[in-house]
Amino acid sequence: MWKRRIVYIVLFLAVGGMYVAADKRQILVLLILLAVLPVISAILLFIGAGKVHIDCELQEACIIHQRIGMKIKVCCSSRMILGRSRLKAEYENLLFSTTKKQTIYLERAEKKEAYYELPYESQNCGKIKFKFSDVVCCDAMGLFSKKCHCVSEHEFTVFPQISELQISMKHLPESSSSGSQYDQNKKGQDVTEVFGMREYREGDSQRSIHWKLSSKLDKIIVREFSYPSNYYTLVLYDTSFDKKNSDYAQIVNGVLGMTASVSRGLLNMSHIHHVGTMCKSIFADMVVEDNDSSQQSLTNMMSTSVSTMEEAPVDEFIKQGLYEKFTKIVLVTGVFDENRMRNLANYVDLTVLLIVKGQIDYVDKGPNYDVITLDVDVLATKIQMLDI
Repeated sequence: MWKRRIVYIVLFLAVGGMYVAADKRQILVLLILLAVLPVISAILLFIGAGKVHIDCELQEACIIHQRIGMKIKVCCSSRMILGRSRLKAEYENLLFSTTKKQTIYLERAEKKEAYYELPYESQNCGKIKFKFSDVVCCDAMGLFSKKCHCVSEHEFTVFPQISELQISMKHLPESSSSGSQYDQNKKGQDVTEVFGMREYREGDSQRSIHWKLSSKLDKIIVREFSYPSNYYTLVLYDTSFDKKNSDYAQIVNGVLGMTASVSRGLLNMSHIHHVGTMCKSIFADMVVEDNDSSQQSLTNMMSTSVSTMEEAPVDEFIKQGLYEKFTKIVLVTGVFDENRMRNLANYVDLTVLLIVKGQIDYVDKGPNYDVITLDVDVLATKIQMLDI
């Protein structure tokens, strides 16, 4: 805008100089016209800008590296001659605690309502707060601007890529107390104890179908298994990684994607489990027992800030004795520390999923735990089965 003003002032001074030198009426008329036009344009802007309203329509969620459908809607009920609008968009990623800014110019349309596509491709997963921090409407000459009405902020979630993993458990985790204790009010994953029967619903595992009873009743009946109240599995994810590393964001995205994939795989086995992480010395976890809780757990993951190396989440987890609540832990991390893993494995049955960049997948046997190294570049395409 300042460039246009400078150009216009230079033009005005040049015409004024010509008039002084030539003293012609035609040049005087042009000079007066150049002086009056900005005033008229500013008045039209002052009257019409208040009748311009800008809104935004966008999807609630998308997958990482996917372009989200985002449309800007401009409503103008004014008949005044106005110029283009300028918007400053801000995208705040709550997971990575980063903010991206973008300046957008919208040319004035002929219709009262106009739609514009706003290209946004998600580079990192997380919950995104989107807002227009500054929205102005310009006059037809592009010399002045005035704020116009704008919608409040929106939120959308960028989810990681989730693989359909087949999970195989080497052995059932040992119970935290002797004997088999069952929750009488809660279904679970123990196929040796049936909690109840009901009709099939979309998303139910085929292994829970009672085929004999289904054939007799001529409808699909599934078994709901009992929930051992002393049987706890945790998928613990650690997002702490060196921010100066060029692979930082990719590793963190990979940790989150693998965590969600393992949780999905356990749920497909009807294996009730917890998904959790340490965030600033606070343990945030959730029980995953059905599709609704799985989706809520994933949403919570996208809202929890990425941990820093200084916070040492796994060390804090051990320090607070949180391992005492669980019998099996699947740790998904991008950082491996042998002493730390050995310490944690002293208390629980531990499997470590180590997310790395540019290495061949392999399994390494620790003294009392396993380390499964996975290349982040092929997590979503190559990894189909895990033996934990």
